[in-house]
Formats: sequence, structure tokens, C-alpha cells
Amino acid sequence: MISCCFIGHRNAELVAEEVVKLKSVIINLINRGVKTFLFGSKSKFDDLCYEIVFDLQQKFSDIKLIGYPCGSEHFCLKSEKETEQIVSRLLKRNIKFKFYDAIVENNYIGKGSYILRNKKMIDDCDVCIFYYDVDYKFATRSGTKVCFDYAKHKKKEIFNIKL
Repeated sequence: MISCCFIGHRNAELVAEEVVKLKSVIINLINRGVKTFLFGSKSKFDDLCYEIVFDLQQKFSDIKLIGYPCGSEHFCLKSEKETEQIVSRLLKRNIKFKFYDAIVENNYIGKGSYILRNKKMIDDCDVCIFYYDVDYKFATRSGTKVCFDYAKHKKKEIFNIKL
């Protein structure tokens, strides 16, 4: 089964054209047979990618969302959907969780744990979608750069959404 992961700068602010490009790349990959999408966390790019693929799952019911939590993060399985409703009622406000078809557990904690987790996602996928800005103020020591270089070294098919 062909799979795809998403990695990007923590505070990435995509412009409208980049969002359109991202959606187009994802739909093209689904049409090429990508059925499994791997997600990390802790970045606006991850959040946007999750929203797009989660919405597309309504149309393409055979695609799967796989969560790769890091450290003490908790990801929810789709079977835990009632938890969202219970928490929302208890807090008297609408709470939205992210739900996954499966979760890959790991023991990565502490400094560098997100890079280790992202490298694991790269190892586990065929295609990588990045939001990597070479002009980012911390680009030379960015975890996204480290993982972008790692994906190139592993000869993964890479799409960089940054215009």
C-alpha cells in the first residue's frame, strides 16, 4: 500500500495558492493509489494537512489516517469519537479532537524527539509532502530541514508545498 507523510515548519503560514497546491497534490496522490496518510503533530502545517485528508476521507472512504504521537501527546482512534462528545458536554463548549484509523506508538521523548518521530514516518512512507522554506529564519538548524535532507537521502518522492 502506498503511503504519504506530512512534515513542515511549526508555525508555517500558508498563502492561499499554497493551500490550493497542497489540496491538488493530495488529490493527485490519492488518484495515483496513495491510501495511507501519516501524521505527526505540533505544527500548523500538520493541522492543515489533517483537515484536508480527514475531509477527503468522506469522499475516498478507503484512505486511512495514521497518527504518530510524540512524547506525552495523546491521539484518538476513531472508535473513541464519543469521548469528544463527552468532553464537550462536560466543558460546555465544542471540543474537536483529531481522530485516526490507527496509531503508531513510540518512546520518543525530550529534545530531538520530533525529528526521530518524523524520520520514522519518512522510513514508513513512500511519498513525503513538506512545507520547507529555505528562507525560514531558523532554516539552517530547522528540524524540517533535517528531515527534508533525510527524505532526499532515503530517495523518497518529495513534494515541497512552499512556493
